[in-house]
Amino acid sequence: MNEKVLQLLLADDDETDRELFEEALKEVQPRSVLYKTTNGEQLMDYLQQDGLPAPDALFLDLNMPRKNGMECLEEIKGDAVLRDIPVFIVSTSLDPDVVKKVYEQGACGYVRKPGSFRALIATIGQACDKVMAGECGRPPFEHFVLNEKI
Repeated sequence: MNEKVLQLLLADDDETDRELFEEALKEVQPRSVLYKTTNGEQLMDYLQQDGLPAPDALFLDLNMPRKNGMECLEEIKGDAVLRDIPVFIVSTSLDPDVVKKVYEQGACGYVRKPGSFRALIATIGQACDKVMAGECGRPPFEHFVLNEKI
C-alpha cells in the first residue's frame, strides 16, 4: 500500500478543538502528520520559515487572537510562495456573508465545527479525501461548505 502521508497544519486557538481534530484525523488518516499553531501570528511565522515544506492542506480557524483567520487567509493567498496551499476554513459560525467572503478570497472549503465527534470524523475525512484526490481548487460555491448547507 503506497498511500501518501498527508502533512496537515491546524491553526486553532482552542486546545480542546485541536485535540478533537487530532483524534478525528487519526480515525480517517492514521498515517498523517499534524502540525498545530495556536494563533494567526504563530501560523504565519510557521509558514514563512525557510526550509520547511508547505503542508498538503491548512485547516484555519477564523476566530483567533493576534491575527484572525480572515487576515491569515488574505496574507496566504497574497503570497506567491504560500498561495497554492489548500486552505479549509474552520468556524463555529455559518454566516453566509463570511462564507462568501472566504470563498472569494480563495479558500478551498469551509468546515463548520460539528456538534458531534462522529460528524467531525466525517467532515475531516471528506476534506482529506479532497486533498488526497488533488481536488482542492475552487469548487462550485454550492459544494464549498463541506458539512452543511447554507
